[in-house]
Amino acid sequence: MTPRRRITVVSWNIHSGVGLDRRYRLGRVLRVLADLTPDIVALQEVDTGYRVPGAAEQVRQLRRAVGGDAV
Repeated sequence: MTPRRRITVVSWNIHSGVGLDRRYRLGRVLRVLADLTPDIVALQEVDTGYRVPGAAEQVRQLRRAVGGDAV
C-alpha cells in the first residue's frame, strides 16, 4: 500500500491585493500564503499594473513568496 501524502491547495481571488477596506496591501495576501504553506496556489485577479498603480510587481512578489513557477 502506498502511503498517502497531504497536499494543500489554495484558490483565491486576491482582488489585485485590495482588501475589504479598499486599501492596497499585498503584504496581507503574502502573510496568509506564508501561513498556509500551500503546495499549489491558484490566484485570480493578480494585477500586472493595470488596476492598481504600482502593482506591476505582483506576480514576481507572489512567486517569490510561495516559490515555484507562475503561469
